[in-house]
Amino acid sequence: MPIFRQRQCGRDYPADTVILHQFPRGPFAPSMSPFCIKIETYLRMAKIPYQLQNGAKGKSPWIEYNGETLGDSKLIMSYMVEKCGINLSMGLTEEQRAIGRAFQTLVDERMYW
Repeated sequence: MPIFRQRQCGRDYPADTVILHQFPRGPFAPSMSPFCIKIETYLRMAKIPYQLQNGAKGKSPWIEYNGETLGDSKLIMSYMVEKCGINLSMGLTEEQRAIGRAFQTLVDERMYW
């Protein structure tokens, strides 16, 4: 029976750095999953330090952050807003936020391959 060692923040990876687990990159796109692309783009835009861990199996993306793990792109983004206090929608009006939410829902729910 294999023995699994739990990774430790600060020892196995830097503190306050997101470890983004995703499918391996392709030759022409950063990921074959639009949800992985969404999370990586969010992390870059929010200037949140992250490292990629390619070769994830099962449902991707998922993250490790300061010893906690979390999956699902919507939950990850909400979690990072809460933990880091970085909300990319802060400077938008209520109408602009509604339009952004409509486009996000359209892309997530209707334009998936």
